[in-house]
Amino acid sequence: MRLEKIIIEDYKSIKKIEWDLNEGLTCLVGQNESGKSNILDVFDFAEIDNMLTLDYKKHTRRASERYTQQEIPNISFHYNIANNNFADFIDNFSSVFSDELSKDIYSPELPDSIIFETKNQLNASTNFCLINRNTPAIKIPLFNSSLFTDSNPDIYDFQTIIIKIKESIDLNYSVTLTELRNGTAIDTSLYKLLKIAGLTDTDKIPIERVQLKQYLNRLNKNLNKKFIKKYYTQDDSLNFEFVHDSGEIYLQIEDGTDSTYSIEERSEGFKYYFNLLIEMATLAEDDTQDIIFLLDEPGLRLHPSGQRDLLKYLEELSKKYRIIYTTHSPFLINRLHPNRVKIVDRDHELGTHFKHKGFSKNWKPMRSALGLNIKDSFYYSDKALIVEGPEDLIFISSLINYFNQNGKLKINTDLFSFIDAGSESNLPSIVQIIMDDERPTLVLIDSDSISTFNKLNKKVVQIDNKQTLDLIQVSEFNKEAVSIEDLMPSKILQQAVINYCNELIEDETFKTRVPDSVFTLDLSKVKVSRYKTTIATKVKEFYLEVGLDEAVWNKKSTPISKVGIARHFDNLLNDDEFDKTGISFDTSLKLVKTIADKLSLLDKD
Repeated sequence: MRLEKIIIEDYKSIKKIEWDLNEGLTCLVGQNESGKSNILDVFDFAEIDNMLTLDYKKHTRRASERYTQQEIPNISFHYNIANNNFADFIDNFSSVFSDELSKDIYSPELPDSIIFETKNQLNASTNFCLINRNTPAIKIPLFNSSLFTDSNPDIYDFQTIIIKIKESIDLNYSVTLTELRNGTAIDTSLYKLLKIAGLTDTDKIPIERVQLKQYLNRLNKNLNKKFIKKYYTQDDSLNFEFVHDSGEIYLQIEDGTDSTYSIEERSEGFKYYFNLLIEMATLAEDDTQDIIFLLDEPGLRLHPSGQRDLLKYLEELSKKYRIIYTTHSPFLINRLHPNRVKIVDRDHELGTHFKHKGFSKNWKPMRSALGLNIKDSFYYSDKALIVEGPEDLIFISSLINYFNQNGKLKINTDLFSFIDAGSESNLPSIVQIIMDDERPTLVLIDSDSISTFNKLNKKVVQIDNKQTLDLIQVSEFNKEAVSIEDLMPSKILQQAVINYCNELIEDETFKTRVPDSVFTLDLSKVKVSRYKTTIATKVKEFYLEVGLDEAVWNKKSTPISKVGIARHFDNLLNDDEFDKTGISFDTSLKLVKTIADKLSLLDKD
């Protein structure tokens, strides 16, 4: 079973959060006391024994009606069940099923989810219910936790594994050969590091000194090439060596000083970083398990370059596992993946909640959560790409990641800052601020921003150095194009609009003018502007805004958010199940390659 959603109501500072866990890597950003740790703590209650320890005095939000009624928080974990998992589940837990459950009513394809949820009462217990996601309001009870005994099958065998990475530093990097062979060294950091280097069977560790030295040399080469050099870029001279002396194997570190050290002699940040990497790499060895890693402030002890290395490692690990981490550091945030960042905020009315658009207004919500002002932007890279709005940022970021992953381009994203001005009118002032910092700057502007284009082009002519300031228009890539939407692959953009409209239907923002009708869209051609003449027009014709008078709705100039469309475009581009066969990326690739060429971002390796 795969944990897909958590619903939290009245837990500590949280009033209500409904969280779909669909990202491989999720970054929680928020000020102190915003409730980030409370969100991570909720995962503890995925274990039944922990859920049964919920107590209204400790855990229920004090301002809630539940607290007045002495009820525990409502926490529910929603798991997806594959058909074969459901059959196994039925067979293993038949002895504790509720009397209301008749297995005969279930065909293998009917239930697709199971919910573990608390019961709202003074003495905590847990309900287990089956649902189908098409009819989530209908819950069919399976059993109650009070029916469990020690003889029952372990339900944890069916659940997503939640692993919280602890901050403790283990300095046990020395073991004897005897301890390795008899299995007593299995929990040491040295043993874990040996496994990362390629140790598979301790019985096959050579006894003879010469053979043992050769064996360790192979492990050393493998460790440094595939692990150390890959995930520690701060010092190219660094080498880890397993050394054997008098029946003992220990770790020795060499660097550019021609000296050798033990790991105990290195900095706290160095020790923390490698222990974190080793711990996560070891826990992630089993490809058959669905794992979510939780990390609370993993970069606190690290230099910014170390934080970037850590983020690189988390990015790679998140291809197999889901990782959720909190941070106060801009260096642990990849702005090329805006959907990953969740701003955690807290106010009197809403309690702890997510601000989903942390990237809007040049990442203003994120910068506010980090406590950064524009004058603190020294951490930006030496080169800058400036665009009009946040949707431009999302579209281009998505394409850069897609082309990097598919080998179309190899762009070094650490070399530039990606800045959206918030609006066309802000472009000249933002450009001036960046130019005052003497950073090479490229500006991408819509084709209908004539007055702003003329102002910026005049400045380009005055400077007369396109390596310092350059300007490109959307129409350079398609003469019919007006805004960045017109340069996107039509099939993906089309589906992104449809998905976004479906989201607005689900959250009751939109309703269809004709009940049960299906929204369709054809964006195969650019006619002046896909957004203005096609998307916005079709949305206005097909939908109405809930609670809004039709006359007022008809006067609205922007019935659908460009940022919302861009967000769903990013989701589709990263969705392996969305068929991209036959889709032309020629125009988009030309756009991204032009940006990379003008800012010298292409890796030459």
